[in-house]
Amino acid sequence: MSVGANRWVLLFSALPVLAGCGASPKGDSWLFVVGEDTVTVSEAGEIWRKMEPSFRARLSSSDDTRGEFVVLAAKRQMVKAECERLGLYQSPPLVARAEAVYRRKAVTAARDLLGARMADSISPDDVEAFRNRIGTTVWYTLIDPVQGATSTGPVHLPEAEPELVPILENMGTGDTVELESGGLLVLDSLVRTDRELVRESLADTARIERLATSRLSSAATHRLLDSLEAQALARCSVDIDAINELAEWFSRREGSRPDVDVVSGEFLDLGSSEMVQAIRVESESKPVQPSNPGWLSFFAERAIVREALARWLQRTAQDVADSLREEADSYLARQAADSLYGIYVAERIDVDSPMVREEYELQDSLPTVPERRRFVMATVDDEHVEDIAELISTGSLDSLNEALQPLRKLSVSRTGLLTRPLRQDEIPGDHGSALFELEPEDTLGWYGPSRISDYPVSLVARLVDVLPAHESTFEEAYPTLELKVRLRLEQQRLSNWMMELEEQYGLVVNEEIVSALPEDPALW
Repeated sequence: MSVGANRWVLLFSALPVLAGCGASPKGDSWLFVVGEDTVTVSEAGEIWRKMEPSFRARLSSSDDTRGEFVVLAAKRQMVKAECERLGLYQSPPLVARAEAVYRRKAVTAARDLLGARMADSISPDDVEAFRNRIGTTVWYTLIDPVQGATSTGPVHLPEAEPELVPILENMGTGDTVELESGGLLVLDSLVRTDRELVRESLADTARIERLATSRLSSAATHRLLDSLEAQALARCSVDIDAINELAEWFSRREGSRPDVDVVSGEFLDLGSSEMVQAIRVESESKPVQPSNPGWLSFFAERAIVREALARWLQRTAQDVADSLREEADSYLARQAADSLYGIYVAERIDVDSPMVREEYELQDSLPTVPERRRFVMATVDDEHVEDIAELISTGSLDSLNEALQPLRKLSVSRTGLLTRPLRQDEIPGDHGSALFELEPEDTLGWYGPSRISDYPVSLVARLVDVLPAHESTFEEAYPTLELKVRLRLEQQRLSNWMMELEEQYGLVVNEEIVSALPEDPALW
């Protein structure tokens, strides 16, 4: 997505999708017409009230809030009509992304809802039982006739599975009890905190009640989520061969994407195309590793669990599910607007070197490239800091020392220690100032090891050379000027396209009504 497209999506995602048109109980005078859609004054007022507050505030600061809002709403309606004409709201890749957004949001909503319900279910008796058992920690093993032995611990006893708590507290270390399920329970260890040490805390009944409610509801929520996850994974399967094939494609990034079914089951089917779109959505907020089969398999299982929680939400809290669906639909609308911008604006702009050269020669002044420096730079784990410091003090540190780890984002290569030219603000931690105070000829001595704040590693560095501050060359200014030219051309193309849409959809604005409306659209 280009920078111009970012601005475009912000502009049109700020307005909610207009659900319908026609007369309203009040304010039913027509405001504007786009194609076959007529938007009334009261409908426009409703659009205003549903806008994002930040964007509404931006429009409110305008000298002509009323006029700018009407123009914006009309343009939004034209874009919506064009997206519908091209079938972008039904585009499989875009729909797959919106579904991935819905599943991801459903996980958080389901956890929150479960947590709230579990907290409401905590009784005074539960709180008292928690109080009596607080400070007791257990380690135990469950032996299932089919699945075998599973060891658990350490677990705070009052937060263990409710049916096991009264059994565990009456067992001795090494005792074995046969459960009604047919399995065996073995107490491996039990440790009780001296009651005198927690007497003061136990006296604060309000705090104990809050603690018990929080911990018990959290434990119960996790158990239920684990159960729902196990059930979901038992009803759907991940094709490992398909995972390996897709991961291989991601690693080489060439050739056609394999058309394989990655997930299949009772309630979810995901092919490779849907997986690719889901990964794209995931990458918007988290790092992804699609070329790693292990990560890809884990992500496929997460998709199954998310879908299961989304369906649970639909069964138990339809209003919450509907709200999440609206958010996913808004995401779809933004993605469709972005695609439309690409089709009619960004993909029609071609900026070449002569155009950038002309822009370069028209500049009254060129930006100054700040001083940059290259270093041999590495991090050192705590366990090796003393050894490295000793080598530096004796002047015998070799840059090939295995304890020196490269800073991959700063290095010329992934495994080398030589950095690209760095600005002072690119150096980790608070060490930029000290390294930029080194004399240019001081290329033999090592700096550090010095701790990088908030990280369990230290920094060592040796100056290689200094690139003084200077006026940008054409090559250095090229990215900035290319973007400047592109944005200007995109803005021109966007303006022309809007006029084309006005003619295509026969946009008509009721100017007489607009001039008579209150300046604040909230009053419409």
